[in-house]
Amino acid sequence: WRAAAPPRRLCSSAASTDLDSAADSLHEPDEIDAKSVQSPALARAVRLLLAQESQGVAADAAGDALMQSVLLNPRLCDAILRFFEGQKDLVEASAGRDADAAVGESYALLIYACVKLRRLDQAFVHFDTMVRRGLEPDPRVFAALLKGCGRARQLKRGERFFESLLDANAAGARSATAYNALINMYSHQKQRPATLLPHEVSNAWRAVDRMREAGVAPDEVTYNS
Repeated sequence: WRAAAPPRRLCSSAASTDLDSAADSLHEPDEIDAKSVQSPALARAVRLLLAQESQGVAADAAGDALMQSVLLNPRLCDAILRFFEGQKDLVEASAGRDADAAVGESYALLIYACVKLRRLDQAFVHFDTMVRRGLEPDPRVFAALLKGCGRARQLKRGERFFESLLDANAAGARSATAYNALINMYSHQKQRPATLLPHEVSNAWRAVDRMREAGVAPDEVTYNS
């Protein structure tokens, strides 16, 4: 799963438009099942959010219409996840031996959807399955899980996960994307970063120090986090 060219810089207005379109298509008044949420707008929205993560653009800044839809109608959560699980199964069934990239992308989309919909346990289950199958997770998958731990205030879990990646020498674990996600986990453990206590902020700065010690240069995403 590798883009042919660097993604264009995304803006919040574009994300908001796509998410609003997805949300509108998901407001089914009666029966909600996998068929009712097979929305191209939804797939585009999740892909857009994944691209945003790789660029360090905060998803919340886009106007999170996807999450708002789920809050308005909780049944949508299971339906949306069934949709992405179905997409993964479809790709796995149709992919050939050399199609690991396509299968990996389908897992990445499913994991990120789980994180966005506050189903962190499910996200980790899919990650473990992905690894057992010998698929190489993209650093954006690491980032999604780490940031999910921050939003869920499961910092110890996130720390253990990050250390396990380093211990396993996982590809991309010592990347700016992964370290920035670890910093983001600490700095966004509360809805308003301005309310962080001094010891909570110090954890983020220690992660910056570890990043430098690993030979990874902090960038604008690091300091924005």
